[in-house]
Amino acid sequence: MKIKTILFLLSLSIFFNLNAQDKKVLFVGNSYTDVNNLPLMVRNLSSSMGKTLKYETQTMGGAQFSTHWNNIETSGLLERIQSGNFDYIVLQGQSQEVAFPDGQFNSSVYPYAKKLDSIIKFYSPQTKVVFYMTWGYRYGDQQNCPFFPPFCTYFSMSERLYQNYSLMAQDFGSLIAPVGAAWRESIIKDSTLVLHSGDNSHPSVAGTYLASCVFYSTFFHDSVSTQDVPTGMNASDCAFLQNISNTIMFDSLAYWLQNESVCDNPTNLSHQLNYSSSDTSSAICNLSWSGTSPSYDLRYKKINEENWQRIVVNQNSHQLQLPHGNWQWRIKALCDNSSQSYWVDTSFAFTASLNEIDKNSSSFNVYYSKEEEKVNIDIVNIFEDLEIEIIDLKGQSLKRLNAKPKSGNLKTKIDISTLNNGLYIIKIKSNSAINSFKIIKT
Repeated sequence: MKIKTILFLLSLSIFFNLNAQDKKVLFVGNSYTDVNNLPLMVRNLSSSMGKTLKYETQTMGGAQFSTHWNNIETSGLLERIQSGNFDYIVLQGQSQEVAFPDGQFNSSVYPYAKKLDSIIKFYSPQTKVVFYMTWGYRYGDQQNCPFFPPFCTYFSMSERLYQNYSLMAQDFGSLIAPVGAAWRESIIKDSTLVLHSGDNSHPSVAGTYLASCVFYSTFFHDSVSTQDVPTGMNASDCAFLQNISNTIMFDSLAYWLQNESVCDNPTNLSHQLNYSSSDTSSAICNLSWSGTSPSYDLRYKKINEENWQRIVVNQNSHQLQLPHGNWQWRIKALCDNSSQSYWVDTSFAFTASLNEIDKNSSSFNVYYSKEEEKVNIDIVNIFEDLEIEIIDLKGQSLKRLNAKPKSGNLKTKIDISTLNNGLYIIKIKSNSAINSFKIIKT
């Protein structure tokens, strides 16, 4: 009995030692990092989750990537990089510069970000570079709005930041802390929880807390679940922001952490709907994916619901019978030993009763043709000029075109062969109305 007890305690000790993680991080940025002391908040959050974070900062008010590069020796940044002491180095640009117009971004932002990224990897190849994706101003940058429309609103400015931070991380083979994406999700879900401070640019305490949740998951590959409440916050807001961060991070972890090794990412997620002539209110949804794990955690829910249904699946496919509506499903491998496993993709399935399809086609008929890889749009009784836009689930505008109906009818096709499989929003806008439709490319 004593031997068994000793072995059990020893195995527990080994388990906790494997999972106890200490990280050291250097934050390179400006006031967006300094305000509310983001690094300290990340450290405190990590401590409440049983992790240890040590950090240093290299910040300067209003600093751009070029500022840090041009002062890399005199500021001591180069010496810190050469020490090779960090697990992660976080790079954060000035609040506007990563959203600059292409010409200015390509000449005065991208090259300096690349130089910083490259010199870190040269002197400290084991250190991972993390780009700190920031957010748009609360009401856009109205001073520069007349000169560059993406600066005009919070959402368009945030989209521009999202695109260019993602571009740099992809080009350089680095990681992303998608703070801006988490902010956008939070504002969509509850705009009364204000993430901006009084200047409508810097973060409030809640904004910094959401950023700290994202950074915790970036550094430790762990979801946030803590009862610890920072000064200036309340428990319900903390729980809401933790859920926002977990949703953004773990829906697309393999994308944000492109450089990290994860356990057997399922790939090629697909679904096929089969309608029964005797039951027009539901469909059989055949889900499938590629992977080598012996078992998978499959979860599904309606998009507007909070709770996931969970099934453990021992093969690379599963069949669900779903009532009509918008459905979301996710899959992750259940790995052996202590390997990490993440939600690596999310796919959406839309099912509708045959009666609903017939009813909707009388005015707008929007559908995807798999053979042509095109979105087909057929509209009758429309007499206004239209703007048609294709938007992904992160809010990015992928295609936009103008169309003029002829004699009250419009028939057109939009090629989406270059887009990845998944769900897209087709927004059709006229002077008097906006109509949105969901299509799934498979």
